[in-house]
Amino acid sequence: MNSEKEKTAKAPAKSPKFHYGWVVFAACVIMIFVTLGFCSSVKSLFLAPVTSDTGLPRSLFSLADCTRYIVVAALNMVFGTMVMKLGARRMVAIGFLSLAVSQFLYSISSSVIVFCLGGAFLGLGLAFTTTTIIGYIVEKWFTNSKGTIMGFILAANGIGASVASQVLSPIIESSVSGWRNAYRTSAIIVLITGVVVVLLLREKPSDMGLEPLGKDREAKKKKEADWDGLEFDVLKKKSYFYVTLAVLFLYGIFVQSYSSCSSAHMRDVGVDAVTIANVVSVSMILLFLTKTFSGFLCDKLGLRRVMFLCAVCATAAMVLLAFVKTPANAYTYCVFGALGLPLETVLMPLLAREMFGKKPYAHVMGILVGMIQLGSCIGMFFTNYIFDVVGTYKGVLLAYAAIMVVLIIVMDRMIVAARKDRTVA
Repeated sequence: MNSEKEKTAKAPAKSPKFHYGWVVFAACVIMIFVTLGFCSSVKSLFLAPVTSDTGLPRSLFSLADCTRYIVVAALNMVFGTMVMKLGARRMVAIGFLSLAVSQFLYSISSSVIVFCLGGAFLGLGLAFTTTTIIGYIVEKWFTNSKGTIMGFILAANGIGASVASQVLSPIIESSVSGWRNAYRTSAIIVLITGVVVVLLLREKPSDMGLEPLGKDREAKKKKEADWDGLEFDVLKKKSYFYVTLAVLFLYGIFVQSYSSCSSAHMRDVGVDAVTIANVVSVSMILLFLTKTFSGFLCDKLGLRRVMFLCAVCATAAMVLLAFVKTPANAYTYCVFGALGLPLETVLMPLLAREMFGKKPYAHVMGILVGMIQLGSCIGMFFTNYIFDVVGTYKGVLLAYAAIMVVLIIVMDRMIVAARKDRTVA
């Protein structure tokens, strides 16, 4: 009798009028809005003012970002193990606290060592609050239209960065050391937001007696992206797995480089500060649209076509940025730049699910994101080192664009190779 009552109490509710999954969704949107918006996407606004005030060469200052990307890459490589031990909610709490510490350390720093320490905390914070953890939460809480949901959540980065640009840019420009107050402002915003998000998040639907949102409306026709996949030990023997990792590593170098140096490059070639701040805001609004739309397109057209489109736009963005001279050029660049950026965010969890399936999803997703982040680390340092040597970003941007053309073809072949294994299975 009692056992029957216990089973009934634990049984998940079938169709609540309001599903808590939407609260989790809102918490994820807020999290991305602040963490990526205020702590990552506007970093190019700080490059020139910080190096000018502190006297640090840009290549040395970029070591802080190198530290960040190394930490993010390392933590993503073991994401599957960590999330099983700590849980998503605890990881998010640690992440927000780390981000606040990073922004405070930046605000008091004048040396490479302290900037790198801040970069390490930034990496820890972003590893626990952005793409990988969002992919994991969405996989737990939702069953349908995961591409659209992922796209919308990660697109909050665009709106967040647009707001952050307008909030932080005047503070940065207010004085020679205004960038210090801008970092402190970010730290306060991150702390307050972290408290709200952690209070709203829940680990999984079953903790609240629920099924994942959409479970009762699952499509009868199983989608390709729902392939069970290969065991990780089997996957490690596949050559296309390693080629994919190599391509993503190079994508990380090239895509992050044009994104990170854009504001500094525009400033170097004579574009005024007001235009640059507006271009950043517009590009971030566009990023909101492109991330949402790329996720939606993945659900409708398939990952392969969307990967190709985003990579082509990223290549065009590098060429346009290399030749930027006027405000009109800058705005044209920002359109293509925003269309290319989903390549390193929204598409990674979707790529892990479609190419490699459900079984190795948490582990492989972390590795894919880790390779992107590792590439970003090297790209940041190398690109700024080239600037310190030759005094311009133009040549290196054009070289990246040329290599991207080859990578687009190779990546397409890898997706086809993975599909052959899925068809056999």
